Amino acid sequence: MNGSGIRTMLNQGESVRRDRRRARSAFTLLETALATVIIAVGVLALIEAQAAFSSNNDWSTSSATGTYLANELRERMRVLPRHDPV
Repeated sequence: MNGSGIRTMLNQGESVRRDRRRARSAFTLLETALATVIIAVGVLALIEAQAAFSSNNDWSTSSATGTYLANELRERMRVLPRHDPV
């Protein structure tokens, strides 16, 4: 083979490498977009879980307050006579 034939083969090899780099870049962009979507879904799930926990905490606070008030009322009623004299 002469020198120009070898140069042509080398140039074709560089062209193939450039095409592969472009394909890898596009695949990396696709991977990045997919990772962003997955992370966004995870963050949204955490936000929803936090809202549910907060809602349950509010219910628990109300329930504890109601139980406390019911116990206080029961304790106050203990000193009253069983039957109303009036």
